[in-house]
Amino acid sequence: MMIPWFEIENALKELKANEGWLIFQRVAVSIIQRMDRTFIACERRGDLGLDAHAPASISPGGVGKGMAASLTADLGKISGDAIKTKKNYDDIGVLIFVTTEYVTKKQQKPWIKKIKERFGYQLIVMSREDIVVRLRDPANLDLCRILGISTPTEKDVVDLANNAQVAASKFIDGRFSSAPLTGKPLLLLRSMKVDGEGCETG
Repeated sequence: MMIPWFEIENALKELKANEGWLIFQRVAVSIIQRMDRTFIACERRGDLGLDAHAPASISPGGVGKGMAASLTADLGKISGDAIKTKKNYDDIGVLIFVTTEYVTKKQQKPWIKKIKERFGYQLIVMSREDIVVRLRDPANLDLCRILGISTPTEKDVVDLANNAQVAASKFIDGRFSSAPLTGKPLLLLRSMKVDGEGCETG
């Protein structure tokens, strides 16, 4: 069962309003780990620029990746994370910036160019739209709970499935036992095998 889009968006807005960056960091790290199991979460304080790190030694292609999460999105914030990352990690080739803000591809384009020129990193931006889509996946209901979103329990889902099954059975029974069929002529149906020309083959 998917969580309504607006509930997730409202929860993300609340995080920013209440400075809930630690909560979003936890959600962002969980999302990135489910995408790529080579990512290792960093401690929430003193992370030296990254919230999760996929060391080059265990990453496909031997290219290290770093992830930084933020409730804000601008080149200054990304550059600040990149400066600390460059100083403390020597194996990073890809920097993933995850934010609750809307960031269009048009906005991203100059950021990607400048981060590449200044730090040599390939910048990937995951903005609000992508976060919401991923959180709507039923497999990520636990992450919605971290955001304080009310989610259906397993019992709710089972009850819903049972109710749907009962309703479907009643509908099917009604179709074949309803009054309009009473007193109507019945057709005798016979099946047969036919060839490509539609002729009976026996």
